[in-house]
Amino acid sequence: MSEMNELVERRGARIPCAMATQHPDSASRYVPVQEEEAEALQCLAPSDGGLGCDEYMVDYEGKMTPYHQVAHIVSRLLDELKLVPGRDVFVTPRISSAEQETIFRQYASILAAIEANYRTRHIGASVIEVIHPMTTTGTELVGARRRIMAMEEIAKAENADTQLREIELIPLFEEVPQQLSIRKMLVEYVQECRSELNVQIPYLRVFVGKSDSALMYGHVASVMACKFTIADAYAFGVENEIPMAPMFGGGALPFRGHIAVENIKNVLHEYSGVRTMTVQSGIRYDHGAEKAKQLIKTLRQELPKGRPLSYTAEQRQHMLLICGVFAKHYISTLSRVASAVKQLSDILPRQRDRLVR
Repeated sequence: MSEMNELVERRGARIPCAMATQHPDSASRYVPVQEEEAEALQCLAPSDGGLGCDEYMVDYEGKMTPYHQVAHIVSRLLDELKLVPGRDVFVTPRISSAEQETIFRQYASILAAIEANYRTRHIGASVIEVIHPMTTTGTELVGARRRIMAMEEIAKAENADTQLREIELIPLFEEVPQQLSIRKMLVEYVQECRSELNVQIPYLRVFVGKSDSALMYGHVASVMACKFTIADAYAFGVENEIPMAPMFGGGALPFRGHIAVENIKNVLHEYSGVRTMTVQSGIRYDHGAEKAKQLIKTLRQELPKGRPLSYTAEQRQHMLLICGVFAKHYISTLSRVASAVKQLSDILPRQRDRLVR
């Protein structure tokens, strides 16, 4: 059995390729939370009436996303589009970070996913994974996993006749130091899940973010770190016999990843082995629906064919050196203009309903 077939078997569903997100990176469109349910349906509807994405991220990280948004989206997918979430398309919440926000917000976002599954229990699990943002240690992931299990036990206790599928965790690595340490953190996560929670990790979708790492450490260091992360994710999977499906999060602008129709061949080559890419607000609204559809079609056709990146020990050392050199000079330059950048960012229009900083 090929690695991809084994991954699909363990996940119980195929791997989606094109994930629409709620990023505030569109220059032309403000999307209030009241319109995000309709946005999700438009993104997930087949391309003859929608955009043709096969995954949609509901974002609770630093955002005023309503608690019931996940449940409403999965219910409307069933009722209005006759699509089965968790099989035909996927709704994947990004939960709050217990470290960067609060444990209570994380609990609430986890419970939103579990309630969505309870409401649609007649069709099986609608939400099969949640994304853990700003991951810095494997122990953080274990804590989030423990809270997911605790909420699932409460749901079962209140509804004894209900069997809910366990929700898997997608770790998101957003900054260069964490991306370069991915193997260490995944080892911590898998080992502590086994020893502390008696949980075996069946597969992993590992999410690498381009935008934040570029903002904090510069474009060149970010590219190197993302490629390093993809290769290390696959190496970890081989070492631990865990099927891997890396995800790449980026925007339409070059600094943010350059995931656009005009550059998609380069992106597919640069980050080969990625199984899912984001289709953020900038491409969907600023580039227009037709270009977005073209991009999504290409992702769904080409991503499953990509061969995983792999590097020798010597190449890895060169990549680490490149990251260090370019990040050093970028950070030095950024520190001199940071106050001006902050003033400019404060007057930019808010394109999503974010929490107050």
